[in-house]
Amino acid sequence: MTKSLYLIFLSTFILTSFTSKKQFPKIEYKTTDGKVFNNSAFQNKVTIVLLGYLGCPAAMTATKDLTERTNQLQTKDELQIVYIFENTTSQILDFNSDKSNNWSDLRKYYKLEPIKQNIIADCETENIKYVGSDIIIGRQCRQLSRILHTLDSPTLFIVKDNKIIGKMKGYYGSTDQNERIKKLNKLINASS
Repeated sequence: MTKSLYLIFLSTFILTSFTSKKQFPKIEYKTTDGKVFNNSAFQNKVTIVLLGYLGCPAAMTATKDLTERTNQLQTKDELQIVYIFENTTSQILDFNSDKSNNWSDLRKYYKLEPIKQNIIADCETENIKYVGSDIIIGRQCRQLSRILHTLDSPTLFIVKDNKIIGKMKGYYGSTDQNERIKKLNKLINASS
């Protein structure tokens, strides 16, 4: 009898663990333009969630590809892109600013246009290090990345109906943007 209860408990734990890895965690954020963003946004849409931090070369490349070439990303369902940066709201607003500052200069260095929509700050407090006149850019926090068990910046999640249906850690590869877009399309289409 004890062995049977143990097996029931173990099988329930395994099934729960397996399915919970497929679910996107419960979130409730405000975008930098003040809109509420939560899990209901994942319903009936394919969503690319870019989780990374401003200043990470791979995250900046992925951001550039997604912002410049959204119309080339093909999927059968409606597609939306959400940027969740491990930075503060003020850092993201400075990044998108036309005025020169450390963050907007960083955006210009990567030849990025300001990100217009669905951009979220995952951090509430700044954790910046300065060495002399140099700014050390890195993760400001790791709130959502800890929950999702990833330290890679960026990690791209493909989410539909609150389920993670695809994942790409890191964003490297070809220097040809069209080749990188093809890889993104392949990931999205394989997840459909």
